[in-house]
Amino acid sequence: MSINIRERDRVIALAALMQVVTLVQQIAQTGQVNQAEFETLLNSLLETNATNTEAVYGNLSQLQTGIKQLNNQLSKKKDKKDV
Repeated sequence: MSINIRERDRVIALAALMQVVTLVQQIAQTGQVNQAEFETLLNSLLETNATNTEAVYGNLSQLQTGIKQLNNQLSKKKDKKDV
């Protein structure tokens, strides 16, 4: 099953949102944040000339935290979900 470009863009944006939520949670719990992940998201707010959704964030590797969180949330595991 292939995913079309529009759906892929939505998944990327949702992963970015999950990364934001994770970073906010880290700040609230520890007072610290992963600087590289924070800068990726901050820079995405200033990106006005991206060629595609992935380019807004640099590349997908910079959204790994958000992708992992999204995967955890959508998995069938019954574990307690904190985010």
